[in-house]
Amino acid sequence: MGLIIAMVSGKGGVGKTTLTAGLGGALARRGKKILITDGDLGLRDLDLVIGKENEILYDALDVWKKRCRAEDAIVSVAEGLDFLPASQGVRWEDVGRKGYGRLLKKMAKQYDYVIVDAPAGIGRGNDAILRVAQRLVIVTEPVWVALRNAQRVMQVCREQRQLDYALVFNRINPHMSVADIEEAWYSLSAEMLGAVLPYSEAVWQQGQAGKLYNPIADTFDSLLTPLCDFCQSGNAWDDTTIFTQYASVMSAEQKKFEENKRQKEQPRLLVRQRDSRWRRLRR
Repeated sequence: MGLIIAMVSGKGGVGKTTLTAGLGGALARRGKKILITDGDLGLRDLDLVIGKENEILYDALDVWKKRCRAEDAIVSVAEGLDFLPASQGVRWEDVGRKGYGRLLKKMAKQYDYVIVDAPAGIGRGNDAILRVAQRLVIVTEPVWVALRNAQRVMQVCREQRQLDYALVFNRINPHMSVADIEEAWYSLSAEMLGAVLPYSEAVWQQGQAGKLYNPIADTFDSLLTPLCDFCQSGNAWDDTTIFTQYASVMSAEQKKFEENKRQKEQPRLLVRQRDSRWRRLRR
């Protein structure tokens, strides 16, 4: 039976859906058979970032209520990566939690990993998903409102004896210092760090294009490596190693950006010099 991994967060808008698609693609490229599924009943959006919104005929509720077979609802995304959409017509308040849990367990028999994009917060939907997930990824940002909500999610995990979780700092402002990120990390007193990921224009563009499961950039995929290892083994990298990796990648990216900027500016400088010399000759 495959492992059920839940992507959870206290605050919305921290990039949980983005990370679900990106992690699913990264694990599939490692040769694993992956199912990604939207756990936010009534508010699905995972289909949009993977470009499958027009291929949905049935959804998880149809499978759950036996109105179709599982293979009729599952959409193939890429080699080793499938997608099971959530229903748009019902909310968590309208359905039972145990049936959804049984559905996830049934689907996990066919895959190495089932990654659930859980709804933000600590409501009924999260409770249903936490009951069946074996491993959790708590997604947050190093800003105080997101950190406080992440603390609350960690508290709920401890109350439900869900202790196999790792924290991910996502959508980090590239100008934020590593020292500030480390301070946010230590303030949470979490045991395992899964990844530190910057805000990326390339990630945003891939999401808009519905191609978020594809490799975005070598640097971004490398930053996902510790999270992939945690999902597969349950063991996290040392937090110092992850911060060092992040600092190294961002330094290389900054150098690349500055070099590209110089190359773009150089022709304009030559034109200014030529124009200036021509004006001097005329005078």
